[in-house]
Amino acid sequence: MAKNIPQIKQQFFDENGDPLVGGKIWTYEANSTTPKATYTNRAGDTENTNPVILNSAGEAEIWCSAGLYKFIIMDANDQTLNTINEIRVEPVDGSDEAAAASAAAAAISAAAALVSENNAETAETNAETAETNAAASAATATTQASNASTSASNASTSASTATTQAGIATTKAGEANASAIAAAASAVDAAASAVAADASADAAALSETAAAASAGAATTHIANTSNPHSVTKTQVGLSNVSNDAQLKIASNLSDLANAGTARTNLGLGTMATQAASAVAITGGTITADFDGGTASNTQRITIPKNTKANLDALTRKEGTIVYATDQAKAYVDTGAALIAVGSGGGGSSLNWIEDALAPVASSEYGQRVYAFADGETQYLYAAVRVPSTYTAGGQINLRGLFYGNATANTVLMKTVATLIRTGTDAVSSTTNQRTSTNSAVTLATTANRPNAFVCDLTSSTGQINSDSVSAGDLILIRLTRDTATDTATVDAMFPPYSSEVTFT
Repeated sequence: MAKNIPQIKQQFFDENGDPLVGGKIWTYEANSTTPKATYTNRAGDTENTNPVILNSAGEAEIWCSAGLYKFIIMDANDQTLNTINEIRVEPVDGSDEAAAASAAAAAISAAAALVSENNAETAETNAETAETNAAASAATATTQASNASTSASNASTSASTATTQAGIATTKAGEANASAIAAAASAVDAAASAVAADASADAAALSETAAAASAGAATTHIANTSNPHSVTKTQVGLSNVSNDAQLKIASNLSDLANAGTARTNLGLGTMATQAASAVAITGGTITADFDGGTASNTQRITIPKNTKANLDALTRKEGTIVYATDQAKAYVDTGAALIAVGSGGGGSSLNWIEDALAPVASSEYGQRVYAFADGETQYLYAAVRVPSTYTAGGQINLRGLFYGNATANTVLMKTVATLIRTGTDAVSSTTNQRTSTNSAVTLATTANRPNAFVCDLTSSTGQINSDSVSAGDLILIRLTRDTATDTATVDAMFPPYSSEVTFT
C-alpha cells in the first residue's frame, strides 16, 4: 500500500515561471535507471504512467511508496530541466502518517522549486547578455558616425584636387600651342634634309658597284674550303700533331680504348649494353608523377610478390606495397606490420549493456545518451564477433563520439577488450585481456559539439595479450571514462548508436 505524500497535486514550472504544461516526470530507483512506480491515489492501487505527464496547469498527483526515489524532470520536448536523486520516502502508519507525508511532499516541492530557481537564473543571464549586446550596438553606431564624417572630409579634399587639375590642364593647352609652332619650323628643316638625301643616294649607287666587285673576290676566296688562307701547321705551332680525326674511338665518345671505363665516366653503367626493352632500374627516386597511360599488354607495372610467410619475414619498410601469392591479396607495409588492402569493415550501432555501475541514461536532443560523470567509476558492455572477411594481423578499433557542455579540457574514454577464442575459451574467460592505449581528447571549442575517439582493442598486429585474433572469435568490450587522468569536470555524454568496431 502507498503510504506517503498526502498532498493532492504537485505543480511544476518552466524557465519563464509558467506552469510546465505537458512536462514529464520520470521516476527511478535512486542511483539507477531502474523505473520505480508512483500512484494516482493514496491507496496505491493504481500506478501512474512512467513518465507522469503533467496537465495544462503543470500538475499531477504523485503518490510514492516507501524507499528512495530518483526524479528526472523534462519539458514536453524531452529536454532535461533537473535531476533529483535520493528522495527519501519513509514508511509510516497511524498518527505519524500525516507528518511523514508532509515531509515527503515538501521534498518534492523543494525539487520543483529548484527547477524554478535554475530557470530564473537562466533568464537573468539572458537579460545581462541582451544589455551587453545593446551597449556593443551603441558603440558600433558611434564608430559609423565618425566614419561618415571622415568620408565628408575626403569628398571636400577631392573637390579641391579637381580644381587644381583644371588649372594644370589650362597650362598644358598653352604648351601645346607652342609645340605646334615648333612643328612648323621642323617641317622646313625636313625639306632641306630631303635635298641632302638625294645627294646621298647618288653616292650609295657608286658604293653598290664597288661592293659587287668585292663580293666576287670573296666568293673565289671561300671556294678554297680546306685552307682558304693557305696557313701551314708550322705557322701555328702544330707541326707535331697528326692529321687524324678528333675522336679516335668514336664508339665510346671519349677517346678511351676501354669501352667499359668510357661508359662509367659518362654515367651510363651497364645501360649502354642493354636492350631498350629490358633496362633494369635498381635505385633512385621518382621526382614527378608517374602516369602509365591506358593499360595494355606493354604498359603494366607488377609489384613485388611472394608468399605471405616470406613477405612477413622481410624487413618492414613503410609505404611498400606487396602481393601475397598464396592469399591473392595486396598488402601495405605500415612500417610495423603488413595490412591487407580492402580488408577493413565494421558494424555500427553496437548493443551496449548496463549493469549496476552503468552511467545514467537519459534522452537529449531526440536521442538516448549515457552520462559518464566526472569522478565516477561507470561501465558499459558490448560484444562483437570478428567477421569472416577479417585477415589476421590487422588492428581492430572501437570508434565512437561523445560531447560535453564545455569548451576546454580533456576527456579520456578507454576500453578493456577480452578475447574469447572460438573452440578454445569459455565466455567467462579473462585470460586474454587488453587495455586500450589511446590518448585523451580535447573538448571542441563549441559546447556540445561531438568529439571523436578511437580505442585500440588490439595491438597494431591484431593481438590481445600476445594471442592473435582470428575470424569468428568473440571480443567482449568494457567501455569506461578514465576520470583519474582526464581534466574535464563536465559529464561526457555518449550516444550509444554512434559507436562502431572497425577491422583493418
